[in-house]
Amino acid sequence: MAQFHNIKVGDNYIHQYKLTSKDTPANYGDGNLKDLFSTGSLSTMMLHAATQVIDEHLEDGVVSIGSMLQINHEEPTLIGMTVTVEAVVKLIEDNKILVAIKAYDEIGSISHGLNERKIIDLQSLMKIAEKRAEVLGRSV
Repeated sequence: MAQFHNIKVGDNYIHQYKLTSKDTPANYGDGNLKDLFSTGSLSTMMLHAATQVIDEHLEDGVVSIGSMLQINHEEPTLIGMTVTVEAVVKLIEDNKILVAIKAYDEIGSISHGLNERKIIDLQSLMKIAEKRAEVLGRSV
């Protein structure tokens, strides 16, 4: 099993984003909401924060992969506003790490959620991917 003893409950990562037109639902197939922040972009930002809080502490050859994502997007945010995303390690159990994620804009909270990540050896992951690809006659 991969070693990751330097990750601790309470570790956090914060990142701010200035929202642009690329963050709208129009980029995900919904052209009706051109001035609002999309849940798709929010999810990407929250996953980035959850990954960063863990991956910056991992040794070479070890990665974290998402195994569960739950996000509640509760308030609309206009393009042009700044969104801050924070990820905090809440639980470490075996090779699983539970990260709480929240996002807020200049007005207040807009979202919260959880991301469970598993710490695994990159070579082991690639072997599994290769076996799955073989079923389709493909290679990784």
